[in-house]
Amino acid sequence: MAPIRFASVAIDWDNDGSFATANDEIVNYVKAISVVQGIQAPLQRVADIGTLTITVDNQTRRFSPAYTSGALYGKLLPYRAVRVQVTDGSTTWTVFRGVTRAIRPMSGQYGMREATIECADLLAVLQDFNISIPLQQDVSPSYLLKMITSTAFRTAKASGNFIFTGNPEVTDTVT
Repeated sequence: MAPIRFASVAIDWDNDGSFATANDEIVNYVKAISVVQGIQAPLQRVADIGTLTITVDNQTRRFSPAYTSGALYGKLLPYRAVRVQVTDGSTTWTVFRGVTRAIRPMSGQYGMREATIECADLLAVLQDFNISIPLQQDVSPSYLLKMITSTAFRTAKASGNFIFTGNPEVTDTVT
């Protein structure tokens, strides 16, 4: 059996909805990862917020928000999508999906530079934004999830004027 290894550790730094943009893949900088998910104590009724802590090599100050010459300057922000995948060579699994919470650069002993990227799962986002939706009846779970996530991640992608050719309905959307 092949050993399990990290296939991908990606952060959507430019918030374009893709992990394929330059600089999104950071697996080559990763020194350590810690994931905590689910129920942590016996008889606990509700799962804890899932957390991910990524320790990265920061000798080039790539993960330092104040470093103006860095490739990620201005992009090291909270609520950037994160995905961690592992593989055994033939199968790839996603072990964590969430968002960045904080990026903490630090200098270690003898000038070794590292940064810690703290992340949390969707439950943390829902709590942060105090999400509430109207009571729903006769809808599928996938529809509810879509409503929750669209509320949690609603951000303006463009602005400007538009005109409806008819009377808009409650279910109409603007794309």
